[in-house]
Order: sequence, then C-alpha cells, then structure tokens
Amino acid sequence: MIRGGGNRHRCMRDLSHDRTFNKDNVNASNYLLGSEIAVPVALFGIGVFKGNAHARETGILNGETLADAVVVEEVSKIILRRERPLINNAAGDFFAPNVGANGSFPSSHSTLAWSVAAVMAGEYPSRWVQAGVYTAATGVRLTRVLGQEHFPTDVLVGGVAGWLIGHYVFKKHSGWHVVHGL
Repeated sequence: MIRGGGNRHRCMRDLSHDRTFNKDNVNASNYLLGSEIAVPVALFGIGVFKGNAHARETGILNGETLADAVVVEEVSKIILRRERPLINNAAGDFFAPNVGANGSFPSSHSTLAWSVAAVMAGEYPSRWVQAGVYTAATGVRLTRVLGQEHFPTDVLVGGVAGWLIGHYVFKKHSGWHVVHGL
C-alpha cells in the first residue's frame, strides 16, 4: 500500500467535521453537476424537436464526452484504489484493500463537470458561456473537497482529465466549429 502522505493531507483533517456543512457541500456538488449535465440534455432535445443542428450536436458530443469520462475515471479508481478523506484519518492511501470503484482518485464529479464544460465552451465560445460552465465546474471541485469526499489532488486530476477528454471530443468530432470558422 502506498501512503498518500503525512503532512500533505493535514489540510483535510483541518476541514470542518460538521456533518451538516459537509452534507450541504456534497448536495451542492450534486446539484451543480446535475444542472451542468441537464443543459446539454436540454440542448439535444431542442435540437431534435426544433431542428437546431448545433444544439443537437452539442448534446451528442456531451453524451460522448460523459461516456468517455466515466470509463477513464472508473478504471482509474479501480486501479488506484485511493481511500477517501474520511477514512483512516485522511491518510489518502493508494492501493488500499476493499476500496474498489468507491475510491477517491480521481473525482468522478470533477471529471464529468470539466468534460461537459470543455465541450460547452468549445461549442459556444462566448466569454459568458465559458465563464458560466467553468465556474460551475470549479464549484463542483470546491464542494467535493469541502464535503470531504475528495482530496484536492483528486479534484485537480479529475478536472484536468475531464477537460482533456471534453476538449479532445470537441476538436475531433465537432462539425459546427469547422463550418462556422471557429
């Protein structure tokens, strides 16, 4: 078993242990991620029912990026088996027994949020859209740590992986940005 590191995780032990505070942050991360995923689902519906090819494409690309992100983060969790912050006094050990797919590294919420944000920001490159989607994704990161579900490195790596996956899917498969010269 590889140790996550003594003083590096002291910050997690110093976070609030108020169950209400932690639960509120977990709930906030769930709502943020849910709303972030709901937007491309709605865009896909609009695209299908109103004949908006760009909205439909955005929904499809987000579906692909979410599927890709789930595969990457779940396989990583099963391989790396990192303990969550509330286990073992926030030691953050990797390759811990009996962790499996419930591991902490990388953060599923962060991976999914940043993959959706990358596609949305690519498909709708206005500063307002980018500010909105990346702010929501950052909120997911922050609330996962404050809820003591993840270590800061879990959400950082999850976010980077998600952004790379979303950016790749957008660049590889988006037809709208090519047609419109973006």
